[in-house]
Amino acid sequence: MNAGSIADAFDQTPGAGIIAPCDHFDAVTLPGPVGTALLLMLDRFTVHAPSLADLHGTVTVLVEPGTSHRLAETCVDLVIHTGPTAWIALPPSHGIRWDTPPVPHRPLPHALTVRPHLERVVTLARRAGERP
Repeated sequence: MNAGSIADAFDQTPGAGIIAPCDHFDAVTLPGPVGTALLLMLDRFTVHAPSLADLHGTVTVLVEPGTSHRLAETCVDLVIHTGPTAWIALPPSHGIRWDTPPVPHRPLPHALTVRPHLERVVTLARRAGERP
């Protein structure tokens, strides 16, 4: 199947989605405010982490496979998707868009690269009286 036939299939099936198993990446889903603040922080420090946003206000950051468990205790509402039995929806699935698209041949960041930035965002949210 080529890109043209995939585009045609989506045109013929409104609302169709792409589901990807999390075996070549881990996906970390965060509440919108925390996720958005994290993306801004990552941009500020030039850490390229592909990320998705959805209509429900969540942000999903992709990290190196097998590393997302390093983020598990940083945020109350964080959800980890890892391994071939876990999956996420990818654009152009309904309501899903790339915030930061992946760059071909550029490796995903290790979760330990993302962790200090997420910890900082969570600390700032708690100081502001929010529940991250």
